[in-house]
Amino acid sequence: MQTKRDQLQAHNFVVGRLRSALLTGEPDALETPTRRFSVGAFAGLIIGALIVAGCGAYGFFFPGGSTSWREPGTIVVEKETGTAYVYDSTAGVLRPVRNRASALLLTGPDSVVRSVSVKSLEGVPHGLPVGITGAPDSLPATARLSRDPWLVCATSAPEVTGQSRPTVLLAIGAPADLAATPVDRAMLVAIPDGTRYLIWANRRMRVADPAVSVALALDGVRPTPVADTWLNGFPAGPDLAPPSVAGVGAAGPPVDGKPTRIGQVLRVSGADDDSAGFRLVLADGLASLTPTMAELILADPRSRAAYDGSPRAVPVSSAGVVSAPVAARPIGDGGLPARPPLLLDPNELGDQVPCARATFGADASLTLVTARVGHLRAATPPPGAVDQRSATLVAVAAGAGVLVRPETAPGRPGSARWLITDVGVRYPMSDAAVTALGYGGVVAVDLPATLLALVPSGPVLDPVAAAAG
Repeated sequence: MQTKRDQLQAHNFVVGRLRSALLTGEPDALETPTRRFSVGAFAGLIIGALIVAGCGAYGFFFPGGSTSWREPGTIVVEKETGTAYVYDSTAGVLRPVRNRASALLLTGPDSVVRSVSVKSLEGVPHGLPVGITGAPDSLPATARLSRDPWLVCATSAPEVTGQSRPTVLLAIGAPADLAATPVDRAMLVAIPDGTRYLIWANRRMRVADPAVSVALALDGVRPTPVADTWLNGFPAGPDLAPPSVAGVGAAGPPVDGKPTRIGQVLRVSGADDDSAGFRLVLADGLASLTPTMAELILADPRSRAAYDGSPRAVPVSSAGVVSAPVAARPIGDGGLPARPPLLLDPNELGDQVPCARATFGADASLTLVTARVGHLRAATPPPGAVDQRSATLVAVAAGAGVLVRPETAPGRPGSARWLITDVGVRYPMSDAAVTALGYGGVVAVDLPATLLALVPSGPVLDPVAAAAG
């Protein structure tokens, strides 16, 4: 009679033959088909356990053994605190770095950032902080360096008195809904001291004589309050004033057989061209006038001596002008456009503000535009970075920046380079700093020094200054 043990052994024997037949095709094989797998798995577990135990023992007796952070060109970041260091191999100490720009200036553009635990740094002495105070923590990538136009906008800010003061918003490469003002329109503005200027033909022209208000019909337009800083962004044009004429009221040369007086404005009948339409009577002959200059002279109170009544253009024939002598010294146009301007009414602006739009490169220009800038996120410059030439607010797209090279004269860029970051501050850079920060292959944007002065200034970025700490 079979026991249960006999039955179990018989069952295992039959199952073993079936397994062997299925796996090897030989039911009477001498070795179990899975024996090698079982032995290998067991041996692997034993070896793995020994390796783990060995690593644990090594870590126990030699904690923090990694020294790769000591290699030159390494920025060490402490995992637990985020504090950045550089290793001073000469003194054998870790020096905290004040900001990322300083770290790159000390380690170079090919630096490696290594995250190291506090335990790995145990026992390493710490030195004094190193780096440039006020240098940027965030630097724009080369792909984010902008070459887009700048907007210098005349804005305002309320004061505690309830009045508003003119301010300046500088938008660098920021999007804005622009509506360009027609070229033939001018804008009357006033700076805080009350002096009025005309932004005309994209230049600023001071209203230097009351006669100008009459001649150009300025009294009917309310001047837009602007800051001196905004106004100075436009190139200076000539002062708006009538020219001085010697001997006004004395007898002049006859024209069309009729007597004339020095200082009289003559209008040539049938003349279509601006330069041929008006003449000014001088002692030695007639001088050509543009319509703008003719209006300025007629509005000048000194011209009344040349007329019996109110000053007005005297009509003459073209034949009479041709036969009259020509003055030796022309009056010229004074650098003013030929025709009086059409004025922009401030009431037309709505929620827009006047801006100077500056473009750079081969098609560099500065034009008067209007824009909606209320949606722009602008930063207040940090204390100590602002002077009387700085903009009140500076808007730069997050993560963007500009590498600029200011012009020493119009069209003549200098050699100095400045980095503008997204906090709205400009930093002068030495040649070594340009390379260390990774901008060695970037072509800088050439721009007028007056525009660069609008950006608040930070400290000089230089490896020597960073090392001096």
